[in-house]
Amino acid sequence: KNVHGCYLHGLFNSNAFRKEFLENLGARSELDCYQADIEKTLDELAAFIEKNIKIDKLISLCGPVVQ
Repeated sequence: KNVHGCYLHGLFNSNAFRKEFLENLGARSELDCYQADIEKTLDELAAFIEKNIKIDKLISLCGPVVQ
């Protein structure tokens, strides 16, 4: 019934570190490959956005691009 927390961004990205850390707590990670899971999630998000948002309309609402 202990709670462990962390606010360090990316600390658990390392598959080896996450596995060992959780094993030391008597737990295990169901996530085999963090990077592959992130890529899959981002691909799904991109597909959703392409399907449901009119990107050209959104860009036109932003006004001219200043360089």
